[in-house]
Amino acid sequence: MITPGMHRLLAVIALWAFTWNGAGAQFLDEGQEDLSLQGQGKEQRREMLLGLGRKYMESDRNKAISYYKMAIDLTEDPFQQGTLYDTIGVLSWRSGNYEEALDYYLQARDDFELVEDSIWLGKVYNNIAVVYTNMGYKNEAMRNYQIALGYRERLGDIRGQSLIHNNIGLIFQDWGLKEEAFKMHWRGLRLALLSGNDGAIAYSYTSLGECYELDEKPDSALHYHKLGLARIQRTGETNSYTYYYTNIGEAFKKMGRLDSAEINFSQALWYAEQYKNKHRQAVAEHHLGDVYLMKGNLDRARMYARKSYLNSLENSYPELLSQNGFVLAEIEEKSGHVEMAYSYFKKASLLRDSLFNADELAGITELQVRNHVEEESRENLVLRQNIQIRDMTIQRQKNFRMILLAGGTLVLAILFLVIRSRRTFRNLTFQLQESELELRRMNDSKDKFFSIISHDLKSPFNGMLGITKVLESKFDERPPEQTRELIHLLRRTTEQQYEFVQELLQWARTQTGKMEYKSERIDVRLLCGHVLELLTPSARNKQINLENRVQESQFIWADFKAVETVLRNLVSNAIKFTEKGGWVTLATREQERMLIVSVTDTGIGMTEEQRENLFRIDVQQSAKGTQKETGTGLGLIICKEFVEQQGGQIWVKSAPGEGSTFSFSLPTSPPAPAQSPER
Repeated sequence: MITPGMHRLLAVIALWAFTWNGAGAQFLDEGQEDLSLQGQGKEQRREMLLGLGRKYMESDRNKAISYYKMAIDLTEDPFQQGTLYDTIGVLSWRSGNYEEALDYYLQARDDFELVEDSIWLGKVYNNIAVVYTNMGYKNEAMRNYQIALGYRERLGDIRGQSLIHNNIGLIFQDWGLKEEAFKMHWRGLRLALLSGNDGAIAYSYTSLGECYELDEKPDSALHYHKLGLARIQRTGETNSYTYYYTNIGEAFKKMGRLDSAEINFSQALWYAEQYKNKHRQAVAEHHLGDVYLMKGNLDRARMYARKSYLNSLENSYPELLSQNGFVLAEIEEKSGHVEMAYSYFKKASLLRDSLFNADELAGITELQVRNHVEEESRENLVLRQNIQIRDMTIQRQKNFRMILLAGGTLVLAILFLVIRSRRTFRNLTFQLQESELELRRMNDSKDKFFSIISHDLKSPFNGMLGITKVLESKFDERPPEQTRELIHLLRRTTEQQYEFVQELLQWARTQTGKMEYKSERIDVRLLCGHVLELLTPSARNKQINLENRVQESQFIWADFKAVETVLRNLVSNAIKFTEKGGWVTLATREQERMLIVSVTDTGIGMTEEQRENLFRIDVQQSAKGTQKETGTGLGLIICKEFVEQQGGQIWVKSAPGEGSTFSFSLPTSPPAPAQSPER
């Protein structure tokens, strides 16, 4: 339903409306498609219309919507009507026509309530809430999200619950409730990971990124936005890319990296244009206008901000309209057009105030109290929100400021005493459950690891015992050459076993916390040269070329012995899996206060399955080299421990027959000292 506050908002937008010239869009081509519908029975016409609608869903949404509407006129079953209305709503939403989308979703809701279909009702109520959010009506959005969440919880729909928790978190962000927003997003991510759905996981990552932006931590925001983009790219849902590129662009913009922001916003705009999504076009254009304004390019800034402004005006995007108004005001002020700047500023301020007025604040409070009564598990969250919203209302009602402030303080004190013990107990219970699951997972991994270790310890000893038995039997009668060969084999097996035990003990030290790291400033080129010098004899035996491309004066802050161990392992592995005449190259590059060291070989490469299992202790990883060289399988696990303990990461890129590149990152400077508290 449209509230009185919404009517006032629409009235403000109407002040800026102007007449758009041009003929209406033609939804149907005159030709064979229309003629083929003539002379058919009702059911046949309906099926043909549905087929035509599906045909044009991606290429021409307006045409698809028209066919689906015609199909609805031939449909009597409420459930089938509801699914068609929902489909039209999705198409309208993707085009950025939110008012039309809302009308169709509301009709779908009525049909599904008539047939009491809980699955579809959970979906439609969520869609209604998303449209209200995009239109700027956060109270109506929250009310519909709560209804949708109730349906999803009763059905045990984990993926659906994840999406709704993230959507509610985004509303809390808009209201400035950062703590509640983070809780919702982390809960959404846990549910998404539990569901295993890539789309839900991607949305959870980028929602967390938006929350970190609100918390003024753009580095963390960029990290999670990139995780979200990488995950959604696994699904191939390119229609969603514009959302993720926009979020990455926002993070770069807040970091002051304007060129990177411009690239990502341009990418977002390109995808929005491909899918004819007017709202996302307007968002991307707004951000490009803002970036060009920050760069001082006023002409391009005005062009993009104006496009977004007119798009928002035409399609009723009030928040974007207000934001573009402020951007255009600043552009015109810097251009010397003072009167025009004032006009934009005045309209933007009027709309911004209309988006959050006292009536809607009262609606928020009433909504949260109702949620408090309906679901006791959200008690603490709702009441804290109630207090914060009441504080906002106090600011607007200055005549009663002191009275309401005292009342809010009293309520806060009472609530604190009442819910403190329950809240603490719930938090402890949840933490214990999570700890128990993590301990079980770690215990299972360690069990598998020790099973592998016991096998690797026992097998060589069986071989050595066999050799000694052969030597012992008929020792005097055996030819000296054969005896010498058996002794050589025994020595080589013993050396391999000794190496394995040494690496096992080294790994054990990292696990028990007895491994001490003494960080210092390390010249990476000198260290790499030292490691290559140690391994030159092994490389010569296989006629493999070693190359040090590390630039001079590149430094890291780390433990020398640990980094040397990592490099020796990686270069040894590269030699082991490279054919005669191949190359092993060391190189570096800097990236965001980290130095990335890479060891690249022209060897046999790895399959995807081998790459995924490389650093796992619960999977047997030892493999033979190109000349049947053996290994312990523990080297890469120790490398991962050493790198991560010093604040870095390790990863690999490889393909069968194309060689491998192992890379690890370490900080280029020591961490900043912790600040002492004020006394």
